[in-house]
Amino acid sequence: MIDTMNLVRSNPAHIGQGPMVNLGGKNDAGLSRENPGIANRTTFDRYLLDAVNYVNGKQLAVSDLARRAVTEPDSVDPHDVTIAMAQANLSLNLAQNVISRLTQAWNEITSGR
Repeated sequence: MIDTMNLVRSNPAHIGQGPMVNLGGKNDAGLSRENPGIANRTTFDRYLLDAVNYVNGKQLAVSDLARRAVTEPDSVDPHDVTIAMAQANLSLNLAQNVISRLTQAWNEITSGR
């Protein structure tokens, strides 16, 4: 299952329970040692990798269920196969939309719109 993403907070008014970080250039717990002012790569990239692994797990589970439905039809309920396929399809579509939106946002940021 996907864990929640912890955000680095720089203002007490920001929502969340993450650690407070001083973005004034000092090395703090949430900042990178080699590049002060930049947050460590432990939250967003980990969240994306966990999400990809979750989608991959759904795809592998439905593949295994479909294989078992063909080779051992009595061991698998057809409803379970249908539900697993729907879940895998939904998670894949959601991942594709998120990737598309991230790519679109990155292009807009880099083009200066």
